[in-house]
Amino acid sequence: MIRRRYNKLEGLNNKYGEWKCDKDDMKTIALSYFTKLFLSQSPKVNVDSLPRFFPILEEGLNDILNRESLLAGFDNKDEDIGESGKELEILEPNGSGSGRESEDDFVKKMEEVRKIPERDGAGIVSVKEVIATDEKRSDLECQLSQKEINLEKLQRIAYSGLPDGGVSEAKTSVDAPIVNGLSWTFYKKSCPKAESIIRTQLKKVFKKDIGQAAGLLRLHFHDCFVQGCDGSVLLDGSASGPGEQEATPNLTLRKEAFDIIDDLRERVHKACGRVVSCSDIVAIAARDSVTLSGGPDYELPLGRRDGLTFATAQATVDNLVPPTADTTFLLNRLATKNLDKTDAVALSGGHTIGISHCSSFTDRLYPTQDPTMDETFANNLKKTCPALDTPNTVFQDIRTPNVFDNKYYVDLMNRQGLFTSDQDLYTDKRTRDIVTSFAVDEKLFFDQFALSMIKMGQMSVLTGIQGEVRANCSIRNPDNKSYLASVVDDEVTEEGWSAEL
Repeated sequence: MIRRRYNKLEGLNNKYGEWKCDKDDMKTIALSYFTKLFLSQSPKVNVDSLPRFFPILEEGLNDILNRESLLAGFDNKDEDIGESGKELEILEPNGSGSGRESEDDFVKKMEEVRKIPERDGAGIVSVKEVIATDEKRSDLECQLSQKEINLEKLQRIAYSGLPDGGVSEAKTSVDAPIVNGLSWTFYKKSCPKAESIIRTQLKKVFKKDIGQAAGLLRLHFHDCFVQGCDGSVLLDGSASGPGEQEATPNLTLRKEAFDIIDDLRERVHKACGRVVSCSDIVAIAARDSVTLSGGPDYELPLGRRDGLTFATAQATVDNLVPPTADTTFLLNRLATKNLDKTDAVALSGGHTIGISHCSSFTDRLYPTQDPTMDETFANNLKKTCPALDTPNTVFQDIRTPNVFDNKYYVDLMNRQGLFTSDQDLYTDKRTRDIVTSFAVDEKLFFDQFALSMIKMGQMSVLTGIQGEVRANCSIRNPDNKSYLASVVDDEVTEEGWSAEL
């Protein structure tokens, strides 16, 4: 047996066959393995996987290797290790060295070091060679894992049109297509300070209660997924029936969010007149909620009109994704909105801030615990939610509940997702790699989240002569036709687009 003075694990293979080089990931894998090993009544070792880490040596070869080590003596262990280190200097972990090799050279080198030196009896393989080869292999396999993630990143960026590099520290630049009638500079003349007014006020709101950021973000989601981003979720019910707010999925929308939107509308209209729609204010407030809680800042296409009707309770239920949904349900529902699986994973990242009512996930705790949920995490949830119908709330992201970051995806990789719709993104092979990519690269998540939010924010929007600009976000304008005509005439002249668009 050969023992080196400094023992270091460069990576561990998880149960999905993925190399993990991050210290926290390795710690999680090790703790999980040994916990099961020592608590199991009949522990088992996956014998099939051992040759991947420890070459199987026949007795004769083992004698030769031991004799070689005895002859060498290993009197100068530090020098031996130093020599091996020199061989590895060009292979610094995760590409941190000054020398960058091409993807082709890297893969070629990876293929070479995967092979244990041939033992055809013509010569003796030194112990030092075996050690150096083993170290190179583990280090490079971790690097290859990271490079595969980066290749996926580049492919996704190329496919989606998302820029890589050259991103402003102030705002994420997203070259996304926009629908006819919307514009990146829609209020440049009619209300140039609209976004500034909204952000200034939201800074004051969040200073008092950062929790309102999640409420405003969720309001935008629930508006867009039902009948498009038209502000219909803001409308009160009428003689024709209850409004969208009274549908079961919307009963937990924060009342304060509606009040904040109407307050913002009043401030903007006071400064500019009735030219900025409530649906645009909701979209801007959602973006600022992300930015002011630590997430990306990005430009928004504006020019949405407010809807004249609200959806029925059944239509609301039929268009939103329940927390009990699995990935198949989620992907199928989002596909009807022209959103793909990358959008689905990115938009789910909105759960990195906010709270949830116990009733949204207690089906994973009772009567039996969902096996995909970490046991310690489940036990802690049971303390706050001791029964199926407990009215309490918990944070959605246990690591940084009030910060918009990528820790939501780290939660999922540790089986600490709150909803079935969350955790199944990591369980399902179709979306697991995307979750992992976002967990290890926050900028990648931020860029994709911005792009997906812009896509979502344009779903079935009303523009041009459609809809109205409400004077009160919760009530349709009584003089809709006459007022709308004058507003459209003004904005056609100002923005330069025709009513036919």
